[in-house]
This record gives sequence, C-alpha cells and structure tokens, in this order.
Amino acid sequence: MHLGTSLTHLTSVDSTNNYAAKLIKEGVVSSGAVIMADVQTAGKGQRGSIWDAKPGENLLLSVVLRHVNMSVNEQFVLNQLTALAIKDLLGKFGISSSVKWPNDVFVGEEKIAGILIESSISGNLIKDVIIGIGLNVNQTEFSGMRATSMLHQLKENFTVRAVLDELLIHLNYWWSKLVDNGKDEIHQAYLNHLLGFNQWRTFLTGNRSIEGRIDGVDEWGRLMLTSNDQKYVFDLKEITYCW
Repeated sequence: MHLGTSLTHLTSVDSTNNYAAKLIKEGVVSSGAVIMADVQTAGKGQRGSIWDAKPGENLLLSVVLRHVNMSVNEQFVLNQLTALAIKDLLGKFGISSSVKWPNDVFVGEEKIAGILIESSISGNLIKDVIIGIGLNVNQTEFSGMRATSMLHQLKENFTVRAVLDELLIHLNYWWSKLVDNGKDEIHQAYLNHLLGFNQWRTFLTGNRSIEGRIDGVDEWGRLMLTSNDQKYVFDLKEITYCW
C-alpha cells in the first residue's frame, strides 16, 4: 500500500479526521488516501485539546488506512512511525527536532507538530485507521501555547503542498519498514529521538510533581519511568512533562 494514492484538498473543514471518518463510513475512500485542509474550524489535539492553526499557513491532513487488521496492542507503532516521518521531513529542511511522548514533535522546548490517530476496532483487531497530522509551516504567532514553525525556525516561507509531498516520502519509507516486519527498528529509532530518554526530568502526575527518568515506551504506548528507585508505567492521560 502506498500512502498518498489520492489527495482531497479542502478549503475549510471542521476536522480532517472527522471528514476522513465520514468517507470511511460511506465506503467511498481507499487506503492511502490523504485529506488536506487549509483550515480546520474544530481541529482536534490530544486530551480533547483544540489544534490552533491559522488558515492556509500550516499542513493539516489525515491519512486513511483501510482494513489494516493490526492487533490493538500494536497501534502505538503507527504513532512512532508518523513521528519519525515528521522528524525526517524537518531534518530534510534543516530543522533538528525530537519526538515528545506521546504524540508531538518538538524543536527545543517548542511544539512544531502534533499527531492524532483514531481507529475503529473489531474484536482484537484494528480495522481502519486515520492518522491526523498538524505541522506548523508558515505560522508565526501562537495563542496560549509554546510553539514554533518552519518559518520561525528558518526565516523563510514554504509552499505547504511541497511540504506535504516531502512528508509523504518519509511516511511511505517508515510504513514500508512496518510492512517488512521492522516494528523493532521503528521502536528503537523512536527511542533514539525521544525527548528526555534516559534523562532525569520533572513530571506532573495527578496534582503532584515527581522527578523521574524515562526508561522507554511499552508496546501499548505507555511511558516507562523510574522514580525514587521504583518503576512506573503511565498512560498518556496520567502524566505530563514539566518544563
């Protein structure tokens, strides 16, 4: 399967993920299709947050994967390969970045991209997957969030469609790794670029802060942490980074 087999370019939509889900429900979209929008009126982020993006300035898209028949405990590998593709894309343009667990890509301490993967499940298998990606390309002002963009980093404007074409190259590269049983290679590459891996940092869990060292990420996508000589595992809603 090739990602980017077709492209639907929308001027405005509530959410490219919502639009993709509608097409899947209607049975009128094929695997590998890309839905791209100039603006999302209700763009979604993790933890129910809103993705803040100015019209026409950023890359906002969803990639549709049909009938993947992947075990539910393998889903996080899709987050990993998507994050790696974004990191490689940025590197191609000369921007050094890192992956911030669970679904972001950061430049330094500023967010440049986010990922939201939504799946339909039947029994113990994932049927259809929507990979939602938001990448800050030409936006320079962000309200209420620590963020950056390609323009902000390199002081030049980019053609959003050209950025999409480059991203698809890297998405297909990492997708082909997965198809060729390269899940372990993807996981190791993810850890190699994971922000805070094997480092001591401050985290917020519940209403308290803790000092911990990131030991890795398990197959379910949970963060593995050592704190006070104890081993812990946290889901994405249970812990956050403190800067």
